[in-house]
Amino acid sequence: MNQLNLKHKYFLSITLVCLISLAIVSIVSYRISYQLVFDATTSKLEMASQRYSTEIDGWLKIQMNDLDNIKEDIESDPGYYDDARISAMLASKLDKTDGQVLDYYIGFHNKHLLSGTGWEPDADYDCTQRVWFKQAVNRGRTVITLPYVDSDSKKMVITISEPLLINDQVVGVLAVDITVDYLVELVNDIKLSEGSYAFLIDNQKNIMTYPEKSLQPTEETSFRIDEILDGRFAPLSDQINKSKYKLTKLTDYDGEEKYFYLSEISTSRWILGFSIPTSEITDNLHALLLGYAYACGISIVISMFIIFALLSGLLRPLMHLTKIVKQFGVENMDGRCDIKSSDEIGELGKSFNSMADTIQNYSLTLENKVLERTKELNEKNAKIQDSIEYAKMIQQTILPDDTEIGKALKDYFIIWKPRDIVGGDLYWMRKYDDGFTIVVGDCTGHGVPGALMTMAVNAILDRIVDDLCHDDPALILKELNRLLHQTLSKGSGETELQDGMDAGVIYVSNQGQVLYSGARISLFIIEGGEPSELRGVSYTIGTDANQKGKSFINQSVELNPEMSFYLATDGFKDQVGGKKRLPFGKKGMLAVLKDIQQCTMEEQKAILWSTYEDYKKEEILRDDVTMFGFRL
Repeated sequence: MNQLNLKHKYFLSITLVCLISLAIVSIVSYRISYQLVFDATTSKLEMASQRYSTEIDGWLKIQMNDLDNIKEDIESDPGYYDDARISAMLASKLDKTDGQVLDYYIGFHNKHLLSGTGWEPDADYDCTQRVWFKQAVNRGRTVITLPYVDSDSKKMVITISEPLLINDQVVGVLAVDITVDYLVELVNDIKLSEGSYAFLIDNQKNIMTYPEKSLQPTEETSFRIDEILDGRFAPLSDQINKSKYKLTKLTDYDGEEKYFYLSEISTSRWILGFSIPTSEITDNLHALLLGYAYACGISIVISMFIIFALLSGLLRPLMHLTKIVKQFGVENMDGRCDIKSSDEIGELGKSFNSMADTIQNYSLTLENKVLERTKELNEKNAKIQDSIEYAKMIQQTILPDDTEIGKALKDYFIIWKPRDIVGGDLYWMRKYDDGFTIVVGDCTGHGVPGALMTMAVNAILDRIVDDLCHDDPALILKELNRLLHQTLSKGSGETELQDGMDAGVIYVSNQGQVLYSGARISLFIIEGGEPSELRGVSYTIGTDANQKGKSFINQSVELNPEMSFYLATDGFKDQVGGKKRLPFGKKGMLAVLKDIQQCTMEEQKAILWSTYEDYKKEEILRDDVTMFGFRL
């Protein structure tokens, strides 16, 4: 057999096709069986729905026939039936009911109303404006109103009404209030199988009865089928809209998956629904397929035994070669294949032995070099990472802490998120006897270069407010521009550095005056739910050697206790995300700020950052993000 090639050896393994064919037949058989059981269950539900729908429909027609009899009596002899006789007849009809009818009554166009219970409405009662009156007159036929919970009886009630004609003229509307307790009990008692139930919906998709008590209608509240359970029953609502009903699997109120089926009641256009557990189908299907599964299992066991016996001899050399290949380079580089056959596996074994000799020689030479280079790279990476982490600690120490900020502000938030471990955004604040000053800046670059810029800017700001002024934002920016440019120009030789920063400076006095000046950073103010923007100048601080070309101006705002102030770098609004992968934008940011004005600043921070993360999703962080918000 060693003289046979690999094709001939593996030709015997064609028996595997039998297993594949058996699997295909099993799948097809399962699908056919499933469809048969599914169709049988659907047929069962159709018959049940037809039976109960006919019963409900018949009950409604009986109530409508009773109303028709009263109408025919009055219309056949209008001269005989005056108000007293009509009231007496209505009362007599009411006495003969079994408690389901609450009242028979007639409303006339002159707003006069006669009732079987003798009820007399208030003087301002206008029966012509009632739904039962208007619908009957407008449609010119018998109508059934939407079910409602009666405030007196606390029962679910429907009103059936129809126009009353004398000499072919509509003189009023005859109506009856009927409790639907019979229908509710009928529906609640329907049990098609263990774990099943029925429910009833009116023609506006409002639930009339349902096994979950929290979803049953009350005097104050009704529930639509498409609005409950977080919209789980929306597919049922779609079927009602299209008047096409089919068996549908949905997750029920108890969290279990079940099958649902709907049918329409013709007279009222109400919807009768059924829910059955999935076991109704799966149990029957399992029973149907159990015998088939036993036969398949026996066939598979016999087939696998025969194929295993045949292939064991055929695959033994290949398994030996596979074992040697797996061990090579991991456990034993000296391992070699000892297959002696002349077929394809034998040729493969010889090729592997030759390749293994070559690889082993190269491996001995390269291994030491790789170890040396890896050690060097790990040491350098560790030093760089340690340096950056320490730089982060240093950068955080220059930022004002909550204690310092809390001296001036009680309601504020700060979002500061570098794109890398360290970043180029900063915020700065000082409290003085006459007010306080806040600065938010965005330095050129990210990471370590940006962080170095923030430290330089922080030192320059300390110098300006200590030596020059703290209450003139425009003058602070002017001096910051001069000193930053002077700092960046030192030692640069002929190469002029183009690093700089965007900045916004706000000074708030104890007398309620707000001064603002900015360079490419705006101050956003939300007052009374409406946003406004104080824009800064359109050039960057520190990059222009010609200092005469730059000027900064102060913008003044009278402080209002309802104002909220926000200084932000462009990292928030420039972040790409969303379905269209577009920047969040200034309009989007202002829209969020408008919506959260009722929240505290700390709550606003959580909402803003959550909105930012949801929008960004899997997109990379494009820039450092800083936002300083406060109220006074």
